[in-house]
Amino acid sequence: MKSVSITVGIPAHNEAANIKQLLQSLLDQVLLSATLQEIIVIADGCTDNTPNLAKSMPDPRIQVIHHSVRKGKSFSQNEIVGLAKGDILVLLDGDVLPLGTQFLETIIQPILFDPEVGLVGADTMCASPETFIECVLAESHRFKTAFYRTLRGGNNLYLCHGRARAFSHRFYAELSWPEQCPEDAYSYLICLQKNFKFVYTPKAPIVFRSPQTIGDQFKQSDRFVLERKHMVKSYPSDLARREYFIPPLCFISAAMKSLIKHPILIGAYLALTACGRLIILFSHWYDHSRYQPSISTKRV
Repeated sequence: MKSVSITVGIPAHNEAANIKQLLQSLLDQVLLSATLQEIIVIADGCTDNTPNLAKSMPDPRIQVIHHSVRKGKSFSQNEIVGLAKGDILVLLDGDVLPLGTQFLETIIQPILFDPEVGLVGADTMCASPETFIECVLAESHRFKTAFYRTLRGGNNLYLCHGRARAFSHRFYAELSWPEQCPEDAYSYLICLQKNFKFVYTPKAPIVFRSPQTIGDQFKQSDRFVLERKHMVKSYPSDLARREYFIPPLCFISAAMKSLIKHPILIGAYLALTACGRLIILFSHWYDHSRYQPSISTKRV
C-alpha cells in the first residue's frame, strides 16, 4: 500500500520570532499513517531575517522561496498549492506552534477515513497571557470556541481558522484563492460548494498568541468584521449568509453565562468589541491579502 504523503505549506511575513521553532516542531512530529514529504515556506516580502532563519534549518525537505516584494497571503498559498506534491496539504500560519508531536498525525485522520472530507480545521489555543489585554482575549477565545462547538457539532465556518488547516489532494488541486478575500472563510465556502465535507477536529490543537495591545486587537478585530461584510455582500449565493449566521438568543445566553463567571474579563472584552464596532463605522474595505498584521502576536 502506497504511503500517504504530507506537504506542509507556510506563508510567512516577518516571522523571525517563531519560524525556526515552528519548523523544528514540524520535523519532530511523529507520523504513523503518513510521511512528511516536504515543507514549503514562502517568505513574502519579509523585512526581517525570516528567509535566512528558515534556510538555516538543516533538512532537505524544507524549501524556502523568498519574495522581495510582498504579494499577499492568497498569492503565497496559491504558489504553495502549485508546488505541493503531497496527498494531503497542511497550511499553517508562521506564528503558531503545534501542541505536541501528534498534531500532523491527528489533523489528517478525517481525510484518511472519509474520502468526501476535503478540509479539516484544527483546534486553537491561546499562549499563556503576558498582558491584561491577552487575559481578556484568551478568556473570550475560550468562550467563543466553546460556543462555536455547539453549532453543527463544530463543523462550521467559525472553526475553520486560517491558522491551521488540512486539505485533501482532490480539494486543493481545484482550489485557487482570489486576492481580495478572507482566505479561511473562502476555503470553507468553496469546500461546501464543491460538495466536499469540512470537519473540525479538537484533538489537533495549535497554539497562537493573542494581541498584547489594544491597538493590535482593534487591527485584528476590525479586519475580521470587514471580511465578514465583504463575503456576505460579494459571495454569489446565500451560502455565505447562511454559514455566517449565529442564532442571536443562543449567543447572548452563552455570553451572559460567561459574563457571570468572569465578569471583569468578559466585561472588558464586550467593551473592546463595542469600541471596535464604532471604529468600523469609519472604516472601508481594504486589500485583505496585504493587511498589516498585529506585531505582538508574532512570538508564540
